Amino acid sequence: MPQKILVIHLAGIGDLLMGRSALAALRHTFPESRIALLTWAKSRDVARLLPSVDDRYVLEEPCSWQALWHNLTVIRALRARRFTLAINLYQVYRRIGVLKLAGLLRLIAPGQAVGRDTD
Repeated sequence: MPQKILVIHLAGIGDLLMGRSALAALRHTFPESRIALLTWAKSRDVARLLPSVDDRYVLEEPCSWQALWHNLTVIRALRARRFTLAINLYQVYRRIGVLKLAGLLRLIAPGQAVGRDTD
């Protein structure tokens, strides 16, 4: 049973709301696990309302050096958590998005990665 789970949901607010049931099912299946959510800053307020999630991490749109520095700090913190499982809930439609997701997973280095476009 995974002890630390990271759910990656880098999509819009509506998609995050639609993913509530998946998060609830994850919590029901792994009640003792620590569940963290990685999402965009624009979804921060919605993420705070999700009771199935223990910890929330947000990435900024990288339009400035400050946002880039913030994102690197978040990724470093995620890597330090040593997640046993990372789950990507959002489908990536373009090749560049798949490459970005692969890079993100490589930087975070979970024990196992599953979900859409994780291979």
